[in-house]
Amino acid sequence: MIDVCRQTLETMMPGSGYCFAPTHQLQDNSPTQNVVAMYDAVHRYGLYGESL
Repeated sequence: MIDVCRQTLETMMPGSGYCFAPTHQLQDNSPTQNVVAMYDAVHRYGLYGESL
């Protein structure tokens, strides 16, 4: 999950203005560990001004 999120950030962030988010809502069958991993990855790799 973290690798997929990081790849998405590396693809979408250049040029600034990208807002990483799930669709309009998280599905009730989304594994909790995947949701937490997604937010951890964004916190770790998705800040502008930080190197990917």
